[in-house]
Amino acid sequence: LSECPPDTVLFCVDTWNGTSGDVTYELARRFGAAKIFRAFCRNVGDRLFHTVMPLVGPSLQWAEAFSRKADLIFIDANHDYEAVRKDIAAWERHVGHGGIICGHDYGGFEGVTRAVDEGPAFKKAGRCVWWRQV
Repeated sequence: LSECPPDTVLFCVDTWNGTSGDVTYELARRFGAAKIFRAFCRNVGDRLFHTVMPLVGPSLQWAEAFSRKADLIFIDANHDYEAVRKDIAAWERHVGHGGIICGHDYGGFEGVTRAVDEGPAFKKAGRCVWWRQV
C-alpha cells in the first residue's frame, strides 16, 4: 500500500473461519474466529479503518452489497468448486475497466483449480496464482 495513491483503500472480505484443510481453519477452530480477526486488526495497526477496511462475513454477501469499482479483486474465500465459481461471478462485476480479478490456491485445492479451469481464460502466475484482466 505504500506505493499506492494516498486515497487507496484495501477492502478485506473474510469470515475469519478459514476453509477445511488450511491453517486459518485450524486456528479458528482452536481459538475462535473472533480472535483471528482481532489478530488481523492488530497486525494492520494504524491503517485499520483508514486504508484497510475489514468486511467481516461471507464473500457473496459483501459482493452483493459492494457498490464501487476496484482495480484489483483478489479472491481467497471458500475453496470448494461452487463457492469459487460463484465468487468469481459475483466479484467480476466490481472490477473496473482494465482491472484484474485474481486469486490463489490454484493446484492446492481441487475446487479452486476446477472453477478456474472452467472459467473464461484465466492466466497462471507462479505455482498457485490465477488472474485475468477485465
